Amino acid sequence: MKLSFLLKPADLLFFRDAVPMSAGQGRGAGCRMPFPTTFHEALRTSLLMAADKLPSGKQVFGRPQSAPRKGSYQPGGTQIGSTAFQSLQTIGPLPFLDGGNLRKGLLLPVPLDVQFADGALFKDKLYAWKDALACPRESEKTFKPPCLPTPVREKKKEGGGWWTLDQYRIYLADSEHVGNNDLEPIPQQELWLAERRIGVRIDPGSFCAATGDLFLGMYLRPQLDLGFAAGATLKRPAEHERALLSSLDWILWGGERRLCHVDRFPNDPFLDPLFGKPPEPTSASGPCLLKWVLGTPAFFVHGSLPGWCAPAEGTADGKALGQVRLRGLKGRAFLVAWRLGKPLTYSGWDLSAGGAKPTQLAVSAGSVYYFLCEDSDTAEELASLLHWKPRSDFYGEKGCGYGLTSFRAEFHGASELTQNELWEKLLQKENMQ
Repeated sequence: MKLSFLLKPADLLFFRDAVPMSAGQGRGAGCRMPFPTTFHEALRTSLLMAADKLPSGKQVFGRPQSAPRKGSYQPGGTQIGSTAFQSLQTIGPLPFLDGGNLRKGLLLPVPLDVQFADGALFKDKLYAWKDALACPRESEKTFKPPCLPTPVREKKKEGGGWWTLDQYRIYLADSEHVGNNDLEPIPQQELWLAERRIGVRIDPGSFCAATGDLFLGMYLRPQLDLGFAAGATLKRPAEHERALLSSLDWILWGGERRLCHVDRFPNDPFLDPLFGKPPEPTSASGPCLLKWVLGTPAFFVHGSLPGWCAPAEGTADGKALGQVRLRGLKGRAFLVAWRLGKPLTYSGWDLSAGGAKPTQLAVSAGSVYYFLCEDSDTAEELASLLHWKPRSDFYGEKGCGYGLTSFRAEFHGASELTQNELWEKLLQKENMQ
């Protein structure tokens, strides 16, 4: 069962992080794009409320923390709030402009590897040093890719903002730069505005206002034509769960549980050709470059390094650190560069446990990962494994780690290593493990 939603906020929204908002300490980051996990949790909570099954505490045994993430398990050791709607999987949310705006429809964050100058779009190129792989005995904490994405112009103007799907197609297709095309991003101000509000802290013990303890919060005020596109799937729905998901027309979303109306899309916006089929390699022989652009934030077990680019804890598989270990990939591929944004802090409040969730850091949407594959067949396989599939080590079922692939990447002319020379050094590193 799969449905697509258009969420229309009826009020201000508030998506805070773990930054303190007490006087003199900070103002939080409540005015920002919501994490995919926030929508998943809001949708499931709203479904539980509609079914009158909202738990008052964690009283049901669930999957133990030591159990495998997939397959059967013996309940015990870990208590959860409820097993209802536990097969819920979501994708999104992403901004959706509707109404009279000329650039309307689904929006994606502008990748971090682009720059704008003189009415044209320029992309980073990879620069590799000869001694980039001189120290093979590195750990997951000290891993550094052997290449650096280098801007092709001296002065770089950060893109930021949002692109429509048509603009994103141009970015994924062109090799160097584009002229005479409207690739200026939609700024955040056209989607929402930041609004400051002062409040009084609530004592969690008495649920009363704490006298003299004020805080400053940043709230998100959506523009009139802004909505959020999202999708939801129930893998193993009971009949009443199917009926509730189909008929739900509201959710309570955000830190203060503000109301959002829920409309259905006549067609799934995520079935657009941009998301469906990965591109084909541009080179017929030799090592092939592939880049993966995150459309939603991702949580990786080693910080910026994906868990599927490092051996599992306590194991040695004979592969080099940074080599792709995805199931189904027959050839060899290495992570050779990345262009990362500022890490995003993520936390929340556990209603059933009555306490704060642990703070985590996420790789921001728009970040770019570059992989060097041994041939075009391997590159095509890797593209099919990465293209708009949840590759986050955590919360993939909640919409994290979705990205788009492109073969429009190349080495800088001043690079000390060519593409073939870097591949030979990567093979030498693998043999030294």
